[in-house]
Amino acid sequence: MKRYVCLFSLMFLCISLFTPVIANAEENPVPYYTVIDALSADISIDEQTGKTTCTGSILAKSGTAVSITVELQKLVNDRWQIIETWENSRTTYVACTGKTTVEPGFRYRTYVVGYTMDGNGSITESGHTSKAYYYG
Repeated sequence: MKRYVCLFSLMFLCISLFTPVIANAEENPVPYYTVIDALSADISIDEQTGKTTCTGSILAKSGTAVSITVELQKLVNDRWQIIETWENSRTTYVACTGKTTVEPGFRYRTYVVGYTMDGNGSITESGHTSKAYYYG
């Protein structure tokens, strides 16, 4: 009996070592950050007036210097063009909001890049995220 348990355990171990892990290609991978805790982007467009609000935020470990760049981009000929840019910096958490007016008939997005910095001002970690909206 002891022999069968040992043999079964050995077979299970060999099978599990050589079985490939299949990932779902449709899932969006979640980035792994060591200092950044959260990074977000949002966009809203008033369908009547075209008034657009772009927001972004970054949250990092307590006491970490953070900086954020928020861009409003417009999709033209399958390429994102920067329309406006806003920036802000603080410690631990920073949010940035920009407002403008856009024209209908295009896809727009808020593109956010967040950075953490050390005491010398060197970037220690960065990340990006975006959110798109079609304004018809």
